[in-house]
Amino acid sequence: MPVRSSAVRAHSGLVPHVGGSSACRRRPTTIEVENLLEPYHLIIDEVVDPFTTENSVRKVDFDEDYIAGGLAVLHDDGRIEPTAIWDDKYQRGSKTYNRALYERAKSGALYRLKENLYVTTLPTELFFNTKSVTVYTYLSEGSLLLPFLRKHQKDHPGKFTMEVQQLDCAAETAWREDVANALTVLSLPGLEKQKWNFRSQLDTIKKHDKCASLGHELRKLRDTQLAGVNLNNVMLTCARVRTRYPVIARI
Repeated sequence: MPVRSSAVRAHSGLVPHVGGSSACRRRPTTIEVENLLEPYHLIIDEVVDPFTTENSVRKVDFDEDYIAGGLAVLHDDGRIEPTAIWDDKYQRGSKTYNRALYERAKSGALYRLKENLYVTTLPTELFFNTKSVTVYTYLSEGSLLLPFLRKHQKDHPGKFTMEVQQLDCAAETAWREDVANALTVLSLPGLEKQKWNFRSQLDTIKKHDKCASLGHELRKLRDTQLAGVNLNNVMLTCARVRTRYPVIARI
C-alpha cells in the first residue's frame, strides 16, 4: 500500500444541507441529484486540478461580445452567469456563440479572474453534501487543490471543516530512505540534455527525426544496461503515445 506524507481531509459541517441541484444542461430534462451524496464518505487518491484554463475565447472578445453584448453577467466572485438573451440563443440552436462555453457557464463552472477565464472541474457539492472527503496525496502544500479548498472555506464559513494531516519528519525521512534504497538510477549519455517531464516532451519532441533519435538511444539502453532484464517489468511512459510519431513505438 503506498505511503503518503500528507492528507487533506474535508468534513461536512453540522449545518443545514446546502440547497441547489446539479443538472444536465444539454437537453431540457433536468436530473435532480440533491441528497444523493449525503450518506457517503468520499476518498480521492491523489489531488485533482480544481480548474482548467478556458482558451476558446480571448478575454477582450469575451468582454465585448458576451459581457457588453448582454449575453452574460460577471459576478463579484468572478462567476459568469448567462442572461436570458444567451439562454434564448442557445435554445434556438444558434452557433454564433460558443455553445460549450454556454454549458459551462450555465452549470456555474465558468469564472473570470483577472485576465483569464477558468472552468472549475471539481464540484463543490463533493465537499458540501457528503459526510466527509479524504484526499490522499504527497506534499499537498504544493497543489492547487489546497488553496482552492481554503478559499471556499473562507467564502462559505461553517459549511465544512478541513484539516491537513502530515507524517512527522522522522517517518518521512525513513520512507524516503527506503524508496531511495530500492531504486537504481541509470544514466543515458546520449539523452542527458533531454528533459523528460510531460510538458517538456510535448514542447521538444515534435518531429519525426527527433522521435527516431530518442528511440535509438532507448533501444541502446534496452540492449546494454537492460540486457537480460524481463521487459515485462519495465515501465516506460511517453507523453506523445497518441500522436503520429510516439517515441515509445520506436523501442
